Amino acid sequence: VSSIRSADKQLVDAQHALDASTKAYQLAVIRYKAGLSEQLQVLNADQNRLAAEQTVTNLKSQRADEQMALIKALGGGFDAQNAGLVPPAQVGSEAKGTNSGQSDVNGSPWRDAPWSASASSASATSAHAAAATN
Repeated sequence: VSSIRSADKQLVDAQHALDASTKAYQLAVIRYKAGLSEQLQVLNADQNRLAAEQTVTNLKSQRADEQMALIKALGGGFDAQNAGLVPPAQVGSEAKGTNSGQSDVNGSPWRDAPWSASASSASATSAHAAAATN
């Protein structure tokens, strides 16, 4: 939880840096168009803006990874449909169970995930069957 809070704080700072670098880039373009500065200054400002944007994107990704790890550690699962991560074309086919073999009986595309109920029950069943045969 503390790493998620830390990522949130870093994300706020990175977003402020992105806003500032975007403003600097816009000013550099205005100065260049007015003939007051060289194109190199515009390119440098753009490079700084892109680096700040990449930092924000990396922090968002890191935060999402940490949230998933927390959910997994707490014993929870992940439902791509409820999270809005399944494209609309696949939502209908998953609800019908016709995802060309990609989903389990419950329509979950995460059947092989270590935290999904079907994966753990399938592995428990195969482990129990192997123990019974020995």
